[in-house]
Amino acid sequence: RGGPHHGCPDKTPSLRLASIERAGEAAIPFPSGILVGIGETEAERIDSFLALRALHSRHHHLQEIIVQNFQHKVGTAMARTKAPPLNDHLRSIAIARLLFPLEVSIQAPPNLSPTVTFSLTLCVLLLLRYSG
Repeated sequence: RGGPHHGCPDKTPSLRLASIERAGEAAIPFPSGILVGIGETEAERIDSFLALRALHSRHHHLQEIIVQNFQHKVGTAMARTKAPPLNDHLRSIAIARLLFPLEVSIQAPPNLSPTVTFSLTLCVLLLLRYSG
């Protein structure tokens, strides 16, 4: 209760995965991803990536995986929640790139971390060099 997805039934993991599965069965290209820094563990992030990778392995329909860092918004239940540490976000981006095939783009919205865009870019460039 009070979390970022409280009261949002379309964010329930099993329902979300079922929707992505149906899109794959219909050969609909689809984006997906995770939100980093809402109380989840790194193991849970990896589990989410693995579930998405399994769907992509069956249907080859995921175009991109978005690795979004949580940013609080004034006037919401999580207004006082801090953003995740930069290293958590970078590790999640790196893990995603290593787990997904190269035809699946890995995205990290730069507008949510304007002061670390260079770090994110360097991370991705290094990953591309060593994972492809």
